[in-house]
Amino acid sequence: MLSQARSLLVSLLPLIAAVAAHKEPKTPQEIEVQRALQAAAYHCAPAVEQYTAARKHNWAQKVLAGRPSLPGYDDLFGKETYADNGVAAGGDQTVMGCTPIQDTRIQNNTCVLTPVVTEGPYYHKVGHPVRQNIAELQDGLLLLLDIGVIDVETCQPLPNVLVDIWQANATGHYAGHPEPAPHLVNEQPQVGGKRAGLLSAFPRTVQEETFLRGAWPTDQNGVAQFTTIFPGYYTGRATHIHTKVFPSWTVLPNGTFTSDHLAHTGQFFFDDEINLRVDNRSFKMHPYTMNPIRDTRGRTRNWRDSLNIFEDSHGPEGKYNPVFRLDLLGGVISQGLVGYITMMAEVALARLANGIRFIGQPVHATLFPYPIAATFHAARISIAYQANARAATAGMGAKLPWGTYIAGYLVMTWGGTIWTHYLLGLSPPMLYTTTPYIIYLTTHLILTLITHLFPFILSPSVFALLDTVLFPLDALVRTGAVTSTTAHLTTTAIPQALRSSVVTYLIIGALASAGGGLTASTLSTWSPTWSFSTPPVLRAPTLTALIWGSMDVWGGALVAAVHATLRGQVAFHGLQQVVQPYVGTAVVAGTEWMNEVEAKAAAAGVLGMLFGLRAYRTHWMGKAQGAHVAKGAKAKKH
Repeated sequence: MLSQARSLLVSLLPLIAAVAAHKEPKTPQEIEVQRALQAAAYHCAPAVEQYTAARKHNWAQKVLAGRPSLPGYDDLFGKETYADNGVAAGGDQTVMGCTPIQDTRIQNNTCVLTPVVTEGPYYHKVGHPVRQNIAELQDGLLLLLDIGVIDVETCQPLPNVLVDIWQANATGHYAGHPEPAPHLVNEQPQVGGKRAGLLSAFPRTVQEETFLRGAWPTDQNGVAQFTTIFPGYYTGRATHIHTKVFPSWTVLPNGTFTSDHLAHTGQFFFDDEINLRVDNRSFKMHPYTMNPIRDTRGRTRNWRDSLNIFEDSHGPEGKYNPVFRLDLLGGVISQGLVGYITMMAEVALARLANGIRFIGQPVHATLFPYPIAATFHAARISIAYQANARAATAGMGAKLPWGTYIAGYLVMTWGGTIWTHYLLGLSPPMLYTTTPYIIYLTTHLILTLITHLFPFILSPSVFALLDTVLFPLDALVRTGAVTSTTAHLTTTAIPQALRSSVVTYLIIGALASAGGGLTASTLSTWSPTWSFSTPPVLRAPTLTALIWGSMDVWGGALVAAVHATLRGQVAFHGLQQVVQPYVGTAVVAGTEWMNEVEAKAAAAGVLGMLFGLRAYRTHWMGKAQGAHVAKGAKAKKH
């Protein structure tokens, strides 16, 4: 069984680790991952083109109405936009004489959200305001940004992801970084090499400055819009805007945000033609004329961008276009520009991470301020225990005594926790706090009343439906139980011999996932008189039945292994070395491959797929095969 779990883990980890690799693709394996995403991007290209054309059309209509500013979100990108947007499918249309909307060519004007370029030295990990107008008091050419995010799996707009951007002002400075370090005032740009033209990064000396920094979530149609100014420039770098994308985040009381789940770090660029137009000496656009290197080094062209960032942003085969599509807001450039770009995101892991966070929230802040995960676990065990108790007492004309009923339920609920803590030499949490009793007994008693009033809830058909619908939540909750227990193995309270043992992780993972059910079935705690018996999982007639029937056991061990490997735990450095050649240089054996939330999400994804297969096989596969046979027999009869 362990060898099968190891083989499955080895086959899955290269894919999972590729998602975790926050570097540009260089090795053949990394390039193949990028090519797969590229193929998905081109699959979505028609949708991207229509998406962009509709957005441009609606914004132009706002300008015609005399409102050259951010449009309203409710009416700008609604479904009717795509159904009747006035853009001919086979030709060009000019909404305004100065604003052509071209719909005839498909440009892959997208950035697939794999981490391909550096965040640079001027990102502030804290303090980015959640806002749309990021200009503050910075003067410059008005620039409205329309950034769409599309799910690479469905080609549909992706709502509620946070787009974070930051850029230099007209004179080439970032907020908080006005001057070079005192000992580098006279530093000259590097000559030659990948860093050609660059100076050392200016230190952050003005903590309170936030201009040209901000983040905003995409709306229900997958669009985040910003008001800013056309970026300035500094030596060695092409004109660009930085971006990060966060699938989940928390807004702080001061209006900034925090997040531990980064989906993408990238940079957007502008055509050299528009850069030269802004810098045209006859144009004399203030304050760009005040840039200190305007008359010496000037703007760096895209093709000369240092560190190969502009080149890397195009992907391994140069088929991405990280350059904004720009339209005039009026008849002349000085009236401002609007820039469109569409990014593509693979968000399966992000959704799982959101699920991990969701189940950690309270059921209700006032009425039941206890975690959803614990409450769901209590409810799932209560339903299973009641179903087993009903079957055990059927035909006996008797019910379980209340003491047996409560004790048996608690054994089934906490058996895994008690066993794992005993093996690790720790005290189970229910021995020193009342919270578990409140959560589990309250849930159990409420569900007992409900099933008494509505007995059909415990019927096999309803049970099958619940098992089918709720298996993703079950996977998330079991993953949380396993990883919170194996977290003890990272503390010095546990002997080093246990912390460095793969077997310890597998045993603890299996017991945390299924220890309660195994204990309850061994003791028959749903019977009026408890007695030792062989657990049903060990009475499976065939190896196939054993594998499917024991999935809660070995699935917990697999979760522990996946999570510990992705977190770089010492016990799994050897497995990382086995997997690393399949991943390439994007990850390094002996290090963390994902943060805690991402690792939990990946482990939950693996377990969820297994639980989904089990639910289908257990409850529906036989019915589907029976229906197919019946259909064939009916066809032969006719």
